Amino acid sequence: MNIKYKKTKVFTVEELQGLFLSVEWESGNYPEKLVRAMQNSSHVISAWDGDKLVGLVRALDDGRTPYWRRTDETDYKLL
Repeated sequence: MNIKYKKTKVFTVEELQGLFLSVEWESGNYPEKLVRAMQNSSHVISAWDGDKLVGLVRALDDGRTPYWRRTDETDYKLL
């Protein structure tokens, strides 16, 4: 396993849907909303195994308090 990390907010619908459904999150059923959520996040760091999105952490920030959210595929323990 050779995990690469990227700082990007650009994802396909299929990449995000695959990741979120792999951890059985309901939001995986709304991939277009996930794409917008990533684009509107303050920071997004993603984890890739080749061209497969296997995890991400994103931050929302109101200028005072950051909020972090992490998602990893169940087959990967990234942190």
